[in-house]
Amino acid sequence: MQRYLLIITAICFLAGVGAYAQTEQSGYILTKLGRDTIAVEKFSADAHGLQGTSVLRSPRTIVREYSATFNADGNLQNFHVTYQPYGGATVNEREFLYSNDSVHVTVKQDTSTTRFAIGTHERPFPLFIDLFGGWQIALQRAISANIKEFSLLAGKRILHYRIESKSPGTLELVERDHGFGPFHVEVGKDGGLENFDMTETTDKFLAERTSSIDIMTMAKEFAARDRAGNALGVLSPRDTIRAEINGAHLLLDYGRPAARGRKIFGGVVPWDSVWRTGANAATQLISDRSIQFDSAVVPPGTYSLFTVPGAKGWLLIINRQHGQWGTQYDQSMDAARLPLELNHSEDLIERFTFEIEPRGTHGVLRFKWEHTEASIPFTVR
Repeated sequence: MQRYLLIITAICFLAGVGAYAQTEQSGYILTKLGRDTIAVEKFSADAHGLQGTSVLRSPRTIVREYSATFNADGNLQNFHVTYQPYGGATVNEREFLYSNDSVHVTVKQDTSTTRFAIGTHERPFPLFIDLFGGWQIALQRAISANIKEFSLLAGKRILHYRIESKSPGTLELVERDHGFGPFHVEVGKDGGLENFDMTETTDKFLAERTSSIDIMTMAKEFAARDRAGNALGVLSPRDTIRAEINGAHLLLDYGRPAARGRKIFGGVVPWDSVWRTGANAATQLISDRSIQFDSAVVPPGTYSLFTVPGAKGWLLIINRQHGQWGTQYDQSMDAARLPLELNHSEDLIERFTFEIEPRGTHGVLRFKWEHTEASIPFTVR
């Protein structure tokens, strides 16, 4: 998922939930990916509406201002959010207007304007995946009304979740018919958000309530780092490796996540599960000649690469599907499953890296991250 994609989120309220009496409150949220701060946010809310400011660091510093208004019954009437570089003019603006049977969305990006409507009899509360003022209100309302399910509107698709209480103050938001989740949430006695754990999603963020933050001072500091050439940048930049071996032209296209102080294998990347072997869109291997890995001959073409990391051994999966998001794995499209050779690296490899090493008429496909190097030899036919 690209970092800037909006996850338009709709929390579905049962009859009477809109009348929940919202007391005046405020909060500060710190969002991190491993050791790196991704965003900081402040918000305030009362019975009439919600206001917030968020500073997003990736790929460069962006200030987001958002606001919402509620009607006399506590139902959402509109939601508005703007993006602007620190000290600059608005570059993106989104407006959500609500009626009894739809949400009308207007998106302004530079000089272009896009409008669309989403049919729903609910009053969806729009959120970005890393804006938490709306989560605060939605969770308090759900807890107050003892709601056990809610839905998220991602783009124009409704995602269904179930609320499970694991222990006092701890909730798990479990996906019912899709793959984005679960979320692990800790709430205070007042129902206010304390921690929001997204490490089981592709975003991997951790958000937590913190003490007062001077949002604009931090925005100024982050913007100064940008100007000095130290911007946080794209979280998992795309890279391409090219090689020519025995007349074959090989290309490998993949996303490069960073460790950021986290335990990677057996942690961020769980054991014994299919891993996209990179980040974001599926890793692609393209060859104009047949390649033989062990006893498996892979004809010329474009393939996706996946792996199954294990504490006792790894498998490389060469899959005929390509061009898809990295979590969309179809086992029926497998062309080959092959064991990988593993080696330990004493040095920390911070950013995930692929290599194609020519060896005359042969080659080695290798990737490395954290303290692990995995490889497999191949022959061009």
